[in-house]
Amino acid sequence: MALYATDSYQVLLWLRIAVEILANQSMYNITSTAFCLRDLPVVTPTYQQLLINTLTDGSYAELVHLVTASNVLQIRVQFTSDATSQVLKL
Repeated sequence: MALYATDSYQVLLWLRIAVEILANQSMYNITSTAFCLRDLPVVTPTYQQLLINTLTDGSYAELVHLVTASNVLQIRVQFTSDATSQVLKL
């Protein structure tokens, strides 16, 4: 809502996130060696549950969704975690 003062783009963003996850399964599948968060000690759902969460209105948004949104929107996101004392730049 902050970018355009409306929620109307939320569904489009979630749709684009779902397409990205489907198109690049290895990057978003926790069992893959190419998993985007493999070096961070985070709890992440299975690929199937991630897709369900992505396509279900009102479901949890996961850290993986933030990474995916960053890729879809082609913007860099930086966040830190007290648990790892690491800075992750996407």
